[in-house]
Amino acid sequence: MGERSEYDLWLRKVFSLKGKVENPSLFVRFSGNVEIWINNEQVYTNDKTPEDYLTIPLKGINLRKGNNTIAVHLKKDSGLSYYDLGIIEI
Repeated sequence: MGERSEYDLWLRKVFSLKGKVENPSLFVRFSGNVEIWINNEQVYTNDKTPEDYLTIPLKGINLRKGNNTIAVHLKKDSGLSYYDLGIIEI
């Protein structure tokens, strides 16, 4: 058995909002390539690992009262991988 050198990881989470979020942003840090969708709309893509957390405004994204879905696709060609993601209001 050898170490796996390349992989694709898909993550999906349903979350609920009690009301409208006025100024939502993604607060994210990851290694490798990442694509992020909210409610089936791609909101972010990047193929370089950032040095620190990124704050990405979600202006115009359809966050709605009730259930919402966030999906993340991570692709890495070697080594360990990590991601941390949240939606914040600025």
